[in-house]
Amino acid sequence: MHISEQLVFSFVEPAGGADPLTAWRAHRSLQLGQLCARLGAPVGRRVEVRMKQGPPLIGVLRLAEEQLWNDPERENVVLQVGDVSFRLADIESVLRADL
Repeated sequence: MHISEQLVFSFVEPAGGADPLTAWRAHRSLQLGQLCARLGAPVGRRVEVRMKQGPPLIGVLRLAEEQLWNDPERENVVLQVGDVSFRLADIESVLRADL
């Protein structure tokens, strides 16, 4: 890893007087939204997931691993419904069940 690629924490208070934790949470929420759009998966919503093999799963779709940074370029995103974890490649279809 080159020094220029290293992640940097900024402890400077953001403009507008918002506290740094609130700003980080807002940025993280934006990143999660971008990740969901890229994956075509409504993370945080109640869904019915039809797997390529096995019964359908019904519940809230979540990231199986909470990351400090959600990298939208990450290849093997692991999702979860209830106690069942699976890769994006294992999914046949996802339908939102909260509409």
